[in-house]
Amino acid sequence: MQDLPRSRYRQIKGALMKMPNVIGVGKGFKTTDGLETDQECLVVLVEKKVALADLPRSARIPPLFRGQVTDVVEVGRIKALHPKGSEAVDAREAPVARNVRIRPAPGGVSIGHPEVTAGTLGAVVWNQETGEMLILSNNHVLADSSTLESGMPLNKVPILQPGVFDGGQIEEDTIATLYRFIPLHPGGLNRFDAALAKPLNPADVTSEILEIGTISAVADPELRMQVRKSGRSSGLTSGRIILTDADLEVDYGAFLLTFTEQVISSILSRGGDSGSVIVGPNNTAVGLLFAGSDVITAFCPMRPLAEKLGFSFSQRDF
Repeated sequence: MQDLPRSRYRQIKGALMKMPNVIGVGKGFKTTDGLETDQECLVVLVEKKVALADLPRSARIPPLFRGQVTDVVEVGRIKALHPKGSEAVDAREAPVARNVRIRPAPGGVSIGHPEVTAGTLGAVVWNQETGEMLILSNNHVLADSSTLESGMPLNKVPILQPGVFDGGQIEEDTIATLYRFIPLHPGGLNRFDAALAKPLNPADVTSEILEIGTISAVADPELRMQVRKSGRSSGLTSGRIILTDADLEVDYGAFLLTFTEQVISSILSRGGDSGSVIVGPNNTAVGLLFAGSDVITAFCPMRPLAEKLGFSFSQRDF
């Protein structure tokens, strides 16, 4: 796997993603008899495993595909972790109150666009061009999945803390306005589900993330790296990275999106945790959580995202 040319890897991923039942493909370690080995392989994600006898031969994932060892893992349906209506998770049972109005607001609490139930305020970051404070979360949390039908200017789009599902109201709880977002493309490959908001008053936010602290730096994700997140719905949870450089299909409710170069972890997450920062060793920012299932959590790597949106986690960079 390490010597596989990038273009070849993309071709193989693309071929596997076209097969029936496949919803994701990435680099990981092969599991045999329930134990993870040190053999690198292509891990193929399926919503539900089907007995070989019940599959047509054309739909079977061979142990060796185009010269690469494979493994097949059942993960359930991968969804953007921002459920609608009654599916949203009520966070009042959490050990730390995250679904209430908090000033200054830290990372890990409820936030959202007025048309969104609630997501998570990931962290405070700094604009690399201007040095101003910004709030980092997902596009589908802050920009309602890019659906700004009203044509309203970004700086007129209110961002509420807490989100609407948690009682947030425009008149009382607007903490920021939408600043920038990366569009989502239903018809093509997506790399990031991310957006930034600009606080109305910098004193209303803090660089602390609940139960984690402040981010020290940005780090690249690695297989088996221990990671954690602080989210609005499931609070502080931890796990490890199990797949890197993954392509996957994500259910957004109204549409299905395909993402490339993502990371998969074993962290527990629930609806409303979208936007949480994935934190690695020494409080490094590794990624931004945006989707998951009952058994896995997906996130986009932080370093290319920070470069794309032009932000830093440290005010000292200015």
